Amino acid sequence: MGKKKKWLIGLVSTCIILAAAWGGVYAYGNQTDIPSGYALFDWRLGNQQPEQLKKEWSKKLTELDQRPIQFKVAEGVEENESQTQIPLGELGLQWNDQEVLQEILAYSSEEKLYKRVLHRFKAIFREPFELTPQWNEQEVKTALHKAWPALFEQQPVNAKRWINEKDEVMYEAEQAVLQPDFPKLMEQLKSLKGEQMWKEGPLLVELPLKRAEPTITVQDLKDEGIQRKISEFTTMYAANAGGRTHNVETTAEILNDTLLSPDEVFSYQDIVTKTEEAFGYKPAPVIMEGELRQGIGGGICQVSTTLYNAALLSDLEIVERRNHSLPIGYAPLGRDATFTSDGGIDFRFKNTTGKKLLIRTEAKNGKLTIKLFGTSPEEKEIEIVSETVNVIPPPTKVKKDASLASGQQRVLQNGKPGYQVSVYKRVKVNGEVVDQVLISKDTYRPQPKTILTGMN
Repeated sequence: MGKKKKWLIGLVSTCIILAAAWGGVYAYGNQTDIPSGYALFDWRLGNQQPEQLKKEWSKKLTELDQRPIQFKVAEGVEENESQTQIPLGELGLQWNDQEVLQEILAYSSEEKLYKRVLHRFKAIFREPFELTPQWNEQEVKTALHKAWPALFEQQPVNAKRWINEKDEVMYEAEQAVLQPDFPKLMEQLKSLKGEQMWKEGPLLVELPLKRAEPTITVQDLKDEGIQRKISEFTTMYAANAGGRTHNVETTAEILNDTLLSPDEVFSYQDIVTKTEEAFGYKPAPVIMEGELRQGIGGGICQVSTTLYNAALLSDLEIVERRNHSLPIGYAPLGRDATFTSDGGIDFRFKNTTGKKLLIRTEAKNGKLTIKLFGTSPEEKEIEIVSETVNVIPPPTKVKKDASLASGQQRVLQNGKPGYQVSVYKRVKVNGEVVDQVLISKDTYRPQPKTILTGMN
C-alpha cells in the first residue's frame, strides 16, 4: 500500500474517531436528565428528569415539614406533660430549598457545550447538596406556648406588705418562677444540621429554663423602713351629713396608702386634686371670711387636720400649716390645719424619719382615723399640749329693726369668744421629758353677739 493511501486511511480514521468522540461529547453534554452523582443528603438525584425531580422535591419538603422535634422540659410542669412533639412546619422552620433546587438544575440552563459537559463531569465527584434550616423565633414561641401554656404564662410574684387588724406590719414572701430561656433554646435549634432533621427520627431537644426573679423582695420592703405604727389620730364626723360625709370619706380614700420617700415633702394639694378628679367634691358648710357658709369641699379640712395631728405625733417637720379663722369642733384649739382650694393655703410636711413613711386611713361610720407607719425609736414618745393664752370676748353689734317697738330688743345671734393659743411639742424618752418646743401661736376670731333693737 502506498504512502499516500496509508495517509488517507489514517486521516479518515482520525476524522471518524474525532467525529465519534465529538458526537459522544455532544450527546453527553446535551443529556437532559440530572447528572449522575448529584444527591441531596442521601437522596440520589442522578438520572431523573427535572420535572420529575420538581414533583418529588415538593413531596420530600412536605414530608420534612411533618417530621417532629420532641421537646422535653425538666421541671415546671406535671410529669405527664413534660414532653411534646411538634412538627418542623408548625415551628415555622424555613429551608433554602428553592436556592438549592436552582443550583441542582443550573446545568440545564448552560448554553455552552463545554460547560454542560463540565457540569456532568464534576457531578461524579460532587459532595451531596444540603438544605440549611432557617428558624423563626416568634413562631417557635407560639408553638411551644400552645403546648405548655401554664409554663409560659406564669410570672414572678413580688413580695407584698400588709397591715393586719392589730396594726402589725406583715409580709407575704416573693415567688420566683421558671420560664423558658429562648436565647438558649434558639442556640440549640440553630446548632441542628439539616442532615439531622432529614435523616433522623424525632430529634430530642430539652427546653432550657431560667429562673425569673421578682423585682420586689421581702428584704426590699423591709429596707424601706415601714417597721411599725408610729402615730395615730382620730376625729369624728357626722356619718349622714351628705356632702360633708362624701368629701371626708373620698379624700381619706385617696390619701390611703400614700408612701413618702425620705425627705419627701407631702402636699395636701396633690391629694385634693386627685380626689376632685376621681370623685368630685360636693357642697357642704365651710369657713369663709370668718363665717360658716355653704361651699364646695366642706369637710376636706377635717382630713388635713387629722393628718396634721398624726404628723405632729410622729415628730415630722411641718413645712406649711395655718389654723382656721374660727375654732372647729373636731380637734383641740391650735391643732387644726386649714386648706384653701384656690392654692392660697396648703398643708405640707416633710418626711424626716430617714426611711419611707406610709399613710393609712379609714373613714366610716363617722370616724376618721389616720395612722402613720415608718421608723421611729420605740422609747420615743411625742405629746402635744395646747395652752389657751388669752380669751377674746365677743364684741356686740346692734342692728335697728323696724318690726320691734321702741326700746324693745332681741338677741339675733349669741356671740362666741375668740382665743389665742400656744401649742407645744414635748419629746419624751422612756417616759421622761427631754425637750419641749413651741410649735405654733394661733389666734381665732371671736364671733360677735348681734342684738336687734326697735327704732325710735
